[in-house]
Amino acid sequence: MGTITRGTRNVLRNPIRLVIVSVLLGTSLMFAAAMVALNAGTQERLADVRGSVGTIIDILPAGVGPGGGSVVSVQGGGGGATISEETLRAAAKVPGVESVEGRIERPYKGSELKGSAELPEGFAPAPGSGASNGTLPPMVFGVSPDDSRATRVADTAAKMVAGRGLTEDDAEANVAIMGKALAEANGLDVGSRITVEGKKVEIVGLYETGQSFGDNSFVLPLKTMQRLYGIEGVSSATVHVGSGTQAAEVADRLRETLGNKVDVISQEDLFAGTFKALEAARRNTLIGLVGALATAAFVIVFAVFLIVRERTKEIGVLKALGASNWHVVGQFGVEVLALSGIAAIAAAGLLALAGPAIASAFDLTGSGGGPEGGISSGPVAIEMGGSPAGGAIDPLSAGLTVETLLLLLGLGVVLAVIASAIPALYVARTKPAEVLRQA
Repeated sequence: MGTITRGTRNVLRNPIRLVIVSVLLGTSLMFAAAMVALNAGTQERLADVRGSVGTIIDILPAGVGPGGGSVVSVQGGGGGATISEETLRAAAKVPGVESVEGRIERPYKGSELKGSAELPEGFAPAPGSGASNGTLPPMVFGVSPDDSRATRVADTAAKMVAGRGLTEDDAEANVAIMGKALAEANGLDVGSRITVEGKKVEIVGLYETGQSFGDNSFVLPLKTMQRLYGIEGVSSATVHVGSGTQAAEVADRLRETLGNKVDVISQEDLFAGTFKALEAARRNTLIGLVGALATAAFVIVFAVFLIVRERTKEIGVLKALGASNWHVVGQFGVEVLALSGIAAIAAAGLLALAGPAIASAFDLTGSGGGPEGGISSGPVAIEMGGSPAGGAIDPLSAGLTVETLLLLLGLGVVLAVIASAIPALYVARTKPAEVLRQA
């Protein structure tokens, strides 16, 4: 008990050194804990993105390109390109394909609705595109109510804010869900009716995407849109495969089976920028972790080395009075452990203050997007009653958690154990007679 008491008191013998070592070591431990948390978050995000898009393959009309459907349609050119039902059936029969989901997207060309998004400066819409009053024409999407991708991954994630989403019972009904901004721009609400291609359609729900383009749209059941617009086939299709490891092989089979009338695009390729950004963030956090641990080890070892050297006389006296090597080493060990504990507490405080800033310095959103920073294809994604899904996420919070506190204490203990080897070696070599003669 005396060893523990003396070791603890020894920490306070030099307050200035205590503050300097605690700040330096605490900062290093703080960075180490933050890097561990950020690295784990990056790996989790990478696995999540791969799990979301790694099993998805897009089929588009030849020449449209990733994300081209929406842009071309708004400009009024090429938006009529479709994929036939025969092509979809052929795709569904390709080995490795679990399901095929088709979608349609068209600009609204009626006169009843005005857009909720202003025309970009210098944008010249094509004749007949439906643009009026200085606004972009609303986009109309046709999607199967049971389309799994409509609630997972697409251009924009959306959240239902009023009414309800589309259900399987709506498969051929004249109903729609609409962006809240578009509804407000036209004085509409849940229960209102709009005219689409000469037919009345009831609005059953409103959604928000947080983006002006996504909010300037409404969604119809796929079969309803095909009937109203007289469309055979779909604008694009999503193929789901069993696992990401099969995606490349299945994509090759689809290209061979479907020929050159369509473009087959693997989401693994489309999101290459996202994967590269996340991998770069993961590597950066590992480098930061190694640097922080190396700095922490240097600080504690150097501090302990100075402490032991300045107490050579004290070590000799203790050994002359009969203290064993382990007794003296234990006293220094308690002192080092206490010093590391104080540094861990300082690290926790620093992490609480600087954690968010550290996290924001690392891109954990995978914001690289698609190729060349482009957007993915598909309709507006509707999250039925949940928070927005897909797209960018907030940077991982590096704030205080129970796991982080335990990690800080663990790092402090490990460093204390390593540093305790210094007094153990020094004490073992110290001879009381020589120390007393030099006194």
